Amino acid sequence: MSDKKLTILGIVAAVMVVWAVVQSHVSNRVKSESNEPAYLIQGLDTDEIGSIVLGTGEEKVTLKRENGHFVV
Repeated sequence: MSDKKLTILGIVAAVMVVWAVVQSHVSNRVKSESNEPAYLIQGLDTDEIGSIVLGTGEEKVTLKRENGHFVV
């Protein structure tokens, strides 16, 4: 291997190490938690949901809305 190729390989390796360190710091950032609720489906009006059915057959459970809350 020539000196030119070895120099290029060294530069690429150094750049990759720097990139890995930067990625490590970015991925380890502490995410701030919001005090507001985060909805799974944006824009869904949950007040219009009357009941939710979970499971099938004999394992089925139904949640019904009563007084603004869901009950089993």
